[in-house]
Amino acid sequence: KVNVISGSVAISLPLLHSKPGTIIVKEIYCGGCKRLPQEGDYQYDSYIILHNNYPQTEYLDGVCFGTLCPYNSNSNNPFGELPQMVPLIQATWRFPGSGTDFPLEPGEDAVLCLRGAIDHSAQYPLSVNLNKPEYFVCYNPTYFTNTSYHPAPGNNISPDRWLDVLVKTGQANAYTYSVSSPATVLFRFPEDVDAANYIGAEGSVVQVPGSSVDRVLMVRPEWVLDAVEVFNGASTSNTKRLLPSLDAGYVTLSGTFLGHSLFRYTDDSLSESMGYEVLKDSNNSSGDFYEREIQSLHE
Repeated sequence: KVNVISGSVAISLPLLHSKPGTIIVKEIYCGGCKRLPQEGDYQYDSYIILHNNYPQTEYLDGVCFGTLCPYNSNSNNPFGELPQMVPLIQATWRFPGSGTDFPLEPGEDAVLCLRGAIDHSAQYPLSVNLNKPEYFVCYNPTYFTNTSYHPAPGNNISPDRWLDVLVKTGQANAYTYSVSSPATVLFRFPEDVDAANYIGAEGSVVQVPGSSVDRVLMVRPEWVLDAVEVFNGASTSNTKRLLPSLDAGYVTLSGTFLGHSLFRYTDDSLSESMGYEVLKDSNNSSGDFYEREIQSLHE
């Protein structure tokens, strides 16, 4: 079992280990930075980095991405307790490709821009340049029309690297990814499960309790490739949203608009023996991640 602190209460949860991940989350940059040399805060430059931790080529084609309900770790859980399914809110995205279009070699990374795939650093030096040809982006101007959050991707981002909206379950005009404490999920549908049929089946998309507008896509936990729970360091009332079988712990983001990111440790000894970068993956973000002072993509 693992004890998870929720405010001042220690909660005992059964610890069920999932199998080591293939494609996993390497870095989460969600907290934004300062607008220096101007005044104020900047939050339109979020990204995550994915990593192939497996000793064979994996493919991003068909990998799905989403974030949990509730958005923030210090929000009340509308389900009352940890649901046995994985409730993804607002929208679920899917990498494009027909199966082998986007290979990821052992130890290779892939950057996913969650908002603007542009050079944010050109105006705000503490930010990052996300206009690079190998990057992917969550961009769909039909569903998400707010151009502050979702400007047209930069000239280096080809349309074949725009993720598809698998299903939109919320009403917002911008994709909502928590600045302080997202719970990020990567998953893939099994070969014998048709995504459209699953989404259309009864019980797959359900109303969020207490909400008249928000719905969630319920994903089976055995489909999850990786999941990372982030706690809000400015709050004393954080609560687990992920099942312990998906992430037995959490990593804390100390504050927002600092340019910090959450980064996974490298397993040096295993990397040396395997011949490529192997990241620590113990199914517990408390020991697998740390907080960086500067985003890894900062130049």
